[in-house]
Amino acid sequence: MTAVSHAQANEDLLLFNALREVSPEAGFYIDVGANDPEKDSVTKFFYDQGWHGVISSLLLNGLLGSPRRGRGTSISGPWPRTCPER
Repeated sequence: MTAVSHAQANEDLLLFNALREVSPEAGFYIDVGANDPEKDSVTKFFYDQGWHGVISSLLLNGLLGSPRRGRGTSISGPWPRTCPER
């Protein structure tokens, strides 16, 4: 079976190849700034391989909550992010 990338530049397949010895049970990702759960997603391929993780979604264009769609074993949320004043 041919692996299908969901990322913009095959980053998911490159990372998965580098981490190929990590078992799906131990595989854990943190996706900061997630948008769509499939399109341009670096973690979708990992999820499909049995990994799970934390998804921090962006609050843009009504996308709140959409990264979790289809990712039942992952934790997601629009956790607040702050920038310190300079």
